[in-house]
Amino acid sequence: MESTIPIQFTYPNGDIGTLNIQTQIVKLVQEIQNANIYTTQQCLEDPNDPDPHNNNNNINKTAQHVFLQFASSSDYTKFMSILADFDDPNDTEQLEMYNIIYYTKDNFITRFNLHDHNMFVPEHPEDFTADIKNCKYKHPIPKIDINCNLWFKLELLDAVIQKLVLYNKTNKYLSYTEDLLGKNGDPYKN
Repeated sequence: MESTIPIQFTYPNGDIGTLNIQTQIVKLVQEIQNANIYTTQQCLEDPNDPDPHNNNNNINKTAQHVFLQFASSSDYTKFMSILADFDDPNDTEQLEMYNIIYYTKDNFITRFNLHDHNMFVPEHPEDFTADIKNCKYKHPIPKIDINCNLWFKLELLDAVIQKLVLYNKTNKYLSYTEDLLGKNGDPYKN
């Protein structure tokens, strides 16, 4: 069994709790939290173990990967934008992560699936029959969320942490939304 360390964890709803995180990814999880990015799951996955996060996605992994499930698509977008960011296209060290993300196969694998937090349920489960047409349902307003699942090779862990540390130290963006949309709310006019 792999060793874990309990760390304080902030959930997307603001609640604070303690999670046992695998030792190798503690620094990653802490830097993700420092960047105000929320995840719902995080772990190391060995390609030889059954993959609980790969159900029906047919992801062929030949190396150990870090698995992250983001709380929302905006958390995923912020994380990937931090990793892909570079100031100087002539600086090969800065450009390296961008190239790894976009131009190499299987270093970063992303899968999206929809999840409804308010799925319909039978009004009287005890009356549920095989005849679904006659079954009455309570149907709350759907609350659709996108599960953003990301796997990246363990060998990239230090580089990913380095990008997050740089982002967190420099506080590069005053506001992530402002950075995405521009100061006037228009991404094409800054």
